[in-house]
Amino acid sequence: MLILLRTAAALVLIAGFYGAHLGLAGYLLYQAYLAALAGGEPAQILLLFFPACASFLLWSVFPRSQLFEPPGPLLERARHPRLFAEIDAIARAAGEAPPAEVYLLPDVNAFVAEWGGLFGFRRRRILGLGLALLRVLGVDELRGVLAHEFGHYHGGETRLGPWLYRAREAIGRTIAAMARLSVLLHFPFLWFGKLFLLATRAVSRRQELAADAFAARLTGARGVASGLRKTHGANTVFARYLAEFVAPVLESGYRPPYAEGFGRFLSEGEIARAVEEDVREQLQGKRRTVYDTHPTLPDRLAALAALPESGATALPPGGDAPALELLEGVADVEAQMFERLFADRDHAALKPIGWAEAAVAVWLPSWRKHVRRHGSPLKGRTAAELGGLAADAARLGHLMTNDLGARAAVATLAEYTLGAALTLALVDAGWAMETGPDCPVRISRAGETVEPFALVRGVRAEPGAAAAWSERCARLGLGGLDLGGGAARQEG
Repeated sequence: MLILLRTAAALVLIAGFYGAHLGLAGYLLYQAYLAALAGGEPAQILLLFFPACASFLLWSVFPRSQLFEPPGPLLERARHPRLFAEIDAIARAAGEAPPAEVYLLPDVNAFVAEWGGLFGFRRRRILGLGLALLRVLGVDELRGVLAHEFGHYHGGETRLGPWLYRAREAIGRTIAAMARLSVLLHFPFLWFGKLFLLATRAVSRRQELAADAFAARLTGARGVASGLRKTHGANTVFARYLAEFVAPVLESGYRPPYAEGFGRFLSEGEIARAVEEDVREQLQGKRRTVYDTHPTLPDRLAALAALPESGATALPPGGDAPALELLEGVADVEAQMFERLFADRDHAALKPIGWAEAAVAVWLPSWRKHVRRHGSPLKGRTAAELGGLAADAARLGHLMTNDLGARAAVATLAEYTLGAALTLALVDAGWAMETGPDCPVRISRAGETVEPFALVRGVRAEPGAAAAWSERCARLGLGGLDLGGGAARQEG
């Protein structure tokens, strides 16, 4: 009953918003008409001001046509029968029609929507599934996500959602327009916009909890809760994976094994600990803001705890195998995804490359370019001096850049440059390099291993680490390696 009342309140606010726009615009035009009848110099000013305000209001509220932009490649039923069998099974259990179109996203996310049609009729259902999401979840957990999304169909949110979205857009345009035109008119609309967001996002949070409960009744609260924990954790480091690994490879003209890399990235020790710590912090009561569209993780898990662990569907156990295995030809699907996402940036011809090969084809040239740009203070400095250089990273960083930035920022620049320079020096001396989403940069030869970037951080932070490195350099004959020499070499 509460969610129905909140939804009704949102609809009333939408109607009130459009009514207030039209009423105020009409009133301003009427005042302009009266000013025209009165005549005189003040009337001429009002004849300009009132119609201008009315025009801004009508322009802001006028609905914009929206073309459907596929968020990724369209997945074909005949090509991926196992994935569609899972979708169809959840649709039958939910008593809902399956989506007409299923699209692949790069994200740790899923969504449903309805598009097209006229006045709500003949609209087609759309489902989006994240490739990274499929890599993170097991089949049972994916069923919980699918059931949650079908819960949105069942609750009618996909029909209300477009109206809320367009109203929010119109409110934003109105607030921006009034801010430029009139302070007096700006504040009432700003106040109304905040009220609208508070009301509609409270509705959105209740709808998410209702969809969770719907999914739990179908597939079991245990799988839904487990999927929530995994997706919340994976989302905390997803942007880092894109920035540190995927983006550099794409910018170099290559296409890495995207889903495999994300799985490896999550398994790396530091990343796994960061995910675990973030989820723990969320469970300890991380507060939401009043404008959040989703409940917090503790709120959602607490609501699921009161529901049965097993659901009403008679689906066979899916196991812990990655839901990604439901897709056929993952490499081909990834190629289609990148082609779709970067069609306007000439990325359609990206060359496939493995993560091991990317170490040489992508990271080494990138580090040489970086050291050429920032490493001039390292010319003539040797690996044996690394400890002293790292200890004075802030001063060294200021020498590396003309930007007199914050001390921490230039120290970080110096750390990274030293790590890159040591890596290049070792590789050029014949050491083998290994790196990837699941391991730090590691250089090895004859049973000896060096992690250059971790080493630089260590000699800065740990007493005695610099002396230990100097002794190791002497033992391995590395003391004379020129830290500035790797920048001059060009990759063939």
